[in-house]
Amino acid sequence: MDTILAATDFSPVTKAVVAQAISMTRGRPAGRIVLLHVVNPPGMAGSPDGYFTELVPLLDAMRVAGARRLKKWKEYLQYRQVRVKTLQVDGFPAFEILKQARKHAAKYIVLGSHGHSGIYDLLVGSTTSGVLKRSKCPVVVVRARPGAKKR
Repeated sequence: MDTILAATDFSPVTKAVVAQAISMTRGRPAGRIVLLHVVNPPGMAGSPDGYFTELVPLLDAMRVAGARRLKKWKEYLQYRQVRVKTLQVDGFPAFEILKQARKHAAKYIVLGSHGHSGIYDLLVGSTTSGVLKRSKCPVVVVRARPGAKKR
């Protein structure tokens, strides 16, 4: 089976990432898309008592929102007769994208680039860069277009 792992953070580049993944499955009878969303835990700021209970509702809300968006994208792809599996995991995006690519024997990884500056990437880190440096399969990077709208 030719699996395309399409990773999304639901930013405006998502539509272009999905379109690219669709085009890569066309003409492949055994082609399918694994649409992956990684819930990235917010920075862990400790509380005096050592508990992070205030993060639990935030993480839950992030998971619910992600599941809702994945469901919409799954319906969109199924309507276009694309074989799709959706998957949501918690963790650090680059690590989880690579892990799921291996797990699903992805032939390609498709992900978006937000086009942040080098300084931003140096300070915050770049998921795209991390995936490009460590991937065992080809990676297709879709660049965000100015003015793109969220779906």
